[in-house]
Amino acid sequence: MVFFKDGGIIPNCNHYITGELLDSLKVRPEEVISYEDQGLVFSCSDHWENNYFHWIAHALPAFYAALQSGIQGKFLVPSPLLPWQQRTLELVGVDLERCCPIKKDQQYALSNVDYYELGTGEADFAISSLSAKAYQQMICNINASVSPALCHDKIYISRANKEHRHLNNETELITLLEERGYFILDPEQYSIDEQIIIFQHAKMVVALLGAGLSNIAFCKEGTIIYELIPSHHDNQCFLVMSLQGKLRYWADKFDTGVDHNRPDHLSAWINTLDIEFVETRLGELEQFIEL
Repeated sequence: MVFFKDGGIIPNCNHYITGELLDSLKVRPEEVISYEDQGLVFSCSDHWENNYFHWIAHALPAFYAALQSGIQGKFLVPSPLLPWQQRTLELVGVDLERCCPIKKDQQYALSNVDYYELGTGEADFAISSLSAKAYQQMICNINASVSPALCHDKIYISRANKEHRHLNNETELITLLEERGYFILDPEQYSIDEQIIIFQHAKMVVALLGAGLSNIAFCKEGTIIYELIPSHHDNQCFLVMSLQGKLRYWADKFDTGVDHNRPDHLSAWINTLDIEFVETRLGELEQFIEL
């Protein structure tokens, strides 16, 4: 979100909104909704608040920081608040009665607002001990039974039913992984509490770059993470998350055949994944699984 004060944009709040789009933003006085009677409010999310990675990596630690500050205030939250967002807020310790819903296409008047570098892009790739503490708080607050169905040493996060960065030979990759004893996981089929349990018990996680990999935030120290990175979206976000969680991270970047100069990082792979190479790498990494 973008904040205005005295008619001008507060410089460091615009995140990736730049250029003509930023210049076009103006206060629309006749449309402003007043939240001035709410006192101090915390703004804890970024422009992609409905994206699972951005919510886990940037929003939740900011909510946690606000709670730890001891400062009394309310929280701006997206409207509608999705069920998984609501549950993660509960796990962090946010009282939903203290939340003020806001919509992206509307403007609000606030008397006093605190916002965080985690939501402005200034700490996107920072290794944050505070973030690690936020995830530990969530782990402590889960309310789900630990059943054998949720406990797997080796898991693969499938993107088979995902629209973005589709890999046309993922079925072949899944066959290989199943033969090697991996549990094929679609995180969306599980509650937030169950997802936390699954990743708490994993000793090795394999995944293509995607939002589901955000759950490594809940892995135990020493868990092996193997990320398959597409060349048209070389992003170090999960390396950072691994370092702050003291996980053992390895990645290989694969030529997807997609034009690297294109702005669309969501494009499907053109090339196939080198399954033989992945098989060799798995053999090397699996030797380090802690029994």
